Amino acid sequence: MYFNWTTLLKRLSGKMVWLAATYMCLAVDAFALDTSTDVVSAQLMPKPKRCIALHRGQVCYQKIDMQWHYPDAQTTKICLYEVSEAQPIECWIKLSKGKIRINFESAHDKVYQLREGQKVLAESLVSVAWVYGGNQNKKIDKRRRSWRIF
Repeated sequence: MYFNWTTLLKRLSGKMVWLAATYMCLAVDAFALDTSTDVVSAQLMPKPKRCIALHRGQVCYQKIDMQWHYPDAQTTKICLYEVSEAQPIECWIKLSKGKIRINFESAHDKVYQLREGQKVLAESLVSVAWVYGGNQNKKIDKRRRSWRIF
């Protein structure tokens, strides 16, 4: 089947062709700009991501495995921090991945960071949930508790 481009271009207005050409150029430019080197490819993965306490406000105790991966860390010092603490939990030198088991003890969510000096490479949240939330309406809360397994 033969397709005649000139016939198609004659039918389209000049503005439509110009718009289509501009769109194509912008799409190509967007793909060309995707080669930025500032993107940090570090990952920080806690397991489990949630600690479950029995009642709201109760301290939750859990062992958390923190696993991290940073391919550009061949010659640097990488440290794991809890955001609210000044001292690192653990540091690694010249490693591109690591794992540590920490004791999580909190009644509130905690944020952990993987840092290279002062530069934050990755961040992860360990949240605290509860089975019984302490509802203000005691009758509703009592009914819910009687049927709740966990």
